[in-house]
Amino acid sequence: MKTSHRESVIEAPFVKKGLRKIKTEAKLQYKPVDLESGSLWNFTALDEKRGEHSWGLFTHEQGTKDCRVACNGTTLKGNTVICQTKVGLKVRVYKDKDDEVSKGDYSITDSTVDYIVPKDNSNMVIMGSDHKYCVVYFFGYERIPLE
Repeated sequence: MKTSHRESVIEAPFVKKGLRKIKTEAKLQYKPVDLESGSLWNFTALDEKRGEHSWGLFTHEQGTKDCRVACNGTTLKGNTVICQTKVGLKVRVYKDKDDEVSKGDYSITDSTVDYIVPKDNSNMVIMGSDHKYCVVYFFGYERIPLE
């Protein structure tokens, strides 16, 4: 298990589920410590001994304001949105005129925020004048493995 601030090895975290007792669910205990406790999210990667890789997102905060995000040819809606697209593509987040946007390398108009997705994972917070907010997480990939 790897997060943005630590890496640990957990042997056999999977539990047997279903009629055939296939190992399909992992149980992990996680408690934010030190640097992690102040962040909005932690990215987690799970690598199995046989080479399979999975990932997940533990979020400490969920938005309270709905937003729309044009990501990879689809419009996503919600108070917490995950956008996964190729590095270098433009994503558009729709906002209200008076909304504030967290610091970042964005092109901002009265109604939109355009963002070029970087190689590193990132996030954006859109805050309304009523202090309700939407969180958008960006995951950029360079290529899709075909094997």
